[in-house]
Amino acid sequence: DSIQAKQPQAKVLLLAIFPRGAQPNDPMRVLNEKINTLIQGFADDRSVFFLNINEIFLNEDGVLSEDVMDDLLHPNADQYSRWAQAIEPEVKTLLGE
Repeated sequence: DSIQAKQPQAKVLLLAIFPRGAQPNDPMRVLNEKINTLIQGFADDRSVFFLNINEIFLNEDGVLSEDVMDDLLHPNADQYSRWAQAIEPEVKTLLGE
């Protein structure tokens, strides 16, 4: 609301909380997914847009590797370029490019 009041033309890209814990059934990952379901509802597709790119961090079995996130919570340095590439098409769309 504050952003919209100050910059009514602004668009917010709300990303899903990234996965954490190695396995899909990790309690913290399950919690993050529940939160993602809730925050997805904040998107109105006019000024707030939701995007879930979590699959780029997971293998085909949904496992999060320490090669991607050393502590199974924060992306390693090389993952930031993957993150940028994953959101770039949506950012371009939102910017009208």
